[in-house]
Amino acid sequence: MRELEQVYMLRAPTELPTQRKVIHDAVTKPLTGVNKMKNDIRNAVEEAIKEAEDFRQFIDGCKRRGVQPTVHMSGSRVCGFAFRKGALRVKGSELGRTYTWDALRQRLDYQEITDFPVLEELLAQEREGLQSASCPSSGNAKQKREQARQLLDDDYLAAVRAKFGDDLADIQREQSLLEIRFKDGGMLRDFGDRLSAQDNDPKKAATRMVAVAMVKGWPAISFNGNNEFVREGMRAAIAAGLPVVAKDAAQEQLLAEVQAEGTMSAGAALAPSPLVAASRRLDAVRKLYKAPDPQEQPKQRHFKL
Repeated sequence: MRELEQVYMLRAPTELPTQRKVIHDAVTKPLTGVNKMKNDIRNAVEEAIKEAEDFRQFIDGCKRRGVQPTVHMSGSRVCGFAFRKGALRVKGSELGRTYTWDALRQRLDYQEITDFPVLEELLAQEREGLQSASCPSSGNAKQKREQARQLLDDDYLAAVRAKFGDDLADIQREQSLLEIRFKDGGMLRDFGDRLSAQDNDPKKAATRMVAVAMVKGWPAISFNGNNEFVREGMRAAIAAGLPVVAKDAAQEQLLAEVQAEGTMSAGAALAPSPLVAASRRLDAVRKLYKAPDPQEQPKQRHFKL
């Protein structure tokens, strides 16, 4: 071999091809932002799967690692799994094929008799803490169909994009809903006649729901969730001029308190400051007891003889 190299003046390469270096750089480049959060969720879910013997242990393992699993069900049929960390919510399919519902049921040996009640419990917990808003007047089937058809309207999507501007990250159409995602990790799910939010900031979630309701042309709005979210939703709706329909006596009390806040704020805005009020009273007194002006000439009285 050495002789051939000397005869034909050959020389062995001294470094690896650049393509391999590029691949190496791509692999070692650190993840940032949403991609890093997705990777953290994926790692947490994978660790929970490896140590779990059933779905209850899997769910508890995810929660211990700061990830909240959520389940999507249609009647008695499980349709999919999603995972939330902070304000970011990702579907199992977004993490990879090994995290879809079909893959999870195989990896965790899903047993309907024992595991299905666990998933029902998880769904109930999610609904209890869910922040949502609905249109009170869309109760009949025809109105619900019209609201559902709006989700397929490109003009509606354009109006939503224009409403949120640069704050919007993406809008994804699913089978029967829209997922409106924001750059800060928040998300709204639009079901046509109902909106739900996954956001740690109740005020931000409520404000965004009211904005979408205004775009949809709802004549009124109702809220469902904890008191903090419902209060913020009522405030945002009243500020936007959108009537609020309370769902129960507790919400009626909240609505009365929020309306009282608005009345007090309006009264405070109209009332003058103490200094201005005192100055006005002093001016009124001066006009009432006006002293004679020394520069003013006294009127001469003429008497006829």
